[in-house]
Amino acid sequence: METELTQGREQRIEALCRSGWARRDVLRVIDRTFRRVRASEEAVIALLDALAHRPPPAVTEAAAASEMPEGLLARVRALLAKAESTDFDAEAEALNAKAQELITKYRIADAALRVIPRVVSRRVYIDDPYADAKVVLLSRIASTNGASVLWSKRWGMATVLGQPADLDAAELLFTSLLVQATAALRREGRRLDDWGRSRTKRFRRSFLIAFALRIGERLQAAADDTVVAAENAATGGALMPLLGARAAAAEEAARAACPDAGVFAVSANDPEGWYRGREFADAVPLAASPLNGPERLGNTHVLRHGSLARES
Repeated sequence: METELTQGREQRIEALCRSGWARRDVLRVIDRTFRRVRASEEAVIALLDALAHRPPPAVTEAAAASEMPEGLLARVRALLAKAESTDFDAEAEALNAKAQELITKYRIADAALRVIPRVVSRRVYIDDPYADAKVVLLSRIASTNGASVLWSKRWGMATVLGQPADLDAAELLFTSLLVQATAALRREGRRLDDWGRSRTKRFRRSFLIAFALRIGERLQAAADDTVVAAENAATGGALMPLLGARAAAAEEAARAACPDAGVFAVSANDPEGWYRGREFADAVPLAASPLNGPERLGNTHVLRHGSLARES
């Protein structure tokens, strides 16, 4: 009986893969569903049968391999690794900005060669705690680099859509900046409210949201400066439309993959966490800020896979 059930599991997984699911995504769903309980084989089979009636998390082509030259990848990784290891916020900010500058220069060269945008997708797994704040960080980085994001909250995965070089950029920066933010949260320690109750979770979530928004602003500024310099130097005004077409193609692919997806909103409600997150993202205090404190944020541009997200 056990052998038959195991064969049944494999047969169902293979059928899901033929219908558009990636095998590693199916295995992840099984792991997340039964993470805290010991699952019987019958329960796993029932889950796989249920998945057969649901659309797979959004994807366009098969997962895209990296197209960024190895030399450039090594330089960017070295900069980000140094940013992760430094204890000085200003140095980390400068290193992150330099990495974004190098990436943008490559995207400019790639855009000039690739007349017709080729949108592919890449999966990024995002778990709690603070999954929504992490998705905001991913979305800001992806947007800066001409990519779009679909988030399937139920399955703990995001799909980044865009040109292969743009996906390389988003993945590299997201991985490094999340490491940096996580290390900063550890240094911050725990927080208590006036009655001695823990507000650590609220503090950390607000910190991450504020960090994501502010670091997104800084990366966008670094990218914009690089684009303007290149535009003035050689392209005769053709660069902005080229990069705009890449971003538009990514957004269109996201909506085509998930036409019923909706936007989601995030909120930050811990003042200290908010300010500390912005402080970490920007070592130099700003004289004025469009966001003067914790408040409900408008809808982000991240798309959530509607048919799955409603089942959370």
